[in-house]
Amino acid sequence: MTTPPSTPDAERADLIAALATARAALTNTVRGLSDEQAGERPTVSALCLGG
Repeated sequence: MTTPPSTPDAERADLIAALATARAALTNTVRGLSDEQAGERPTVSALCLGG
């Protein structure tokens, strides 16, 4: 089975859809958190949900 060659427009649409999915997941993760909760760093990582 072969896949048809992708066009730049199709690739762009796929990337935008993937970004929208990731954005929705993050938005759902932080919904309802206070600023203090979003700024917590429960691991050694320098990243936090609010940053």
